[in-house]
Amino acid sequence: MRLRLWKILCQGLLLWLFAQGGQAMADEVQRRHISVGIKLFPAVLASYEGFEHSPPEKLMLFILYQQDQAYAHSLANTLRSQAILPDIPQEVRVVTYQQLFAYTRLPPHALFLAESDPEGLEKALRFSKEYAVLSFSPFRGDVEQGILAGMQITDRVLPFINMQSLMALPHSLKPFFLRIAVHHEP
Repeated sequence: MRLRLWKILCQGLLLWLFAQGGQAMADEVQRRHISVGIKLFPAVLASYEGFEHSPPEKLMLFILYQQDQAYAHSLANTLRSQAILPDIPQEVRVVTYQQLFAYTRLPPHALFLAESDPEGLEKALRFSKEYAVLSFSPFRGDVEQGILAGMQITDRVLPFINMQSLMALPHSLKPFFLRIAVHHEP
């Protein structure tokens, strides 16, 4: 009886350890996707024709998060180190999904989703549609839900554009960028 109980406990422990390792590996893969996404995000912004037609005085970007504020700040620092639009200063703010609608008087130009959160996604979609704000998510399925841009990773990384969301904006993306991007047409 003791041997059987011991065996069950060992099997349970092994399953728990395996699950923990699997979760850690999934988290690492997700972090790599986010890291690739934060590097592609400036290319999406630079390709937006609206910034050429009416350049902003300051490019305002929001990094949206739900729980991991430290990671969101590290992503913001990555963006701050890049000159996205030449000769236009930029400001990058770290904002929770819940705080997003506090910025309706002066909405940002673009949103970057730093964490996958179903309720947060819904808020980001509603905000970006209501205020014609560019949105980018490195998470699988978000472009299909209505986020403007993301990425498709195969043997290379390509921009992934929701064409319906693009048509809702006052301007398009540059033709060259659209030619290399994968299109999602709902």
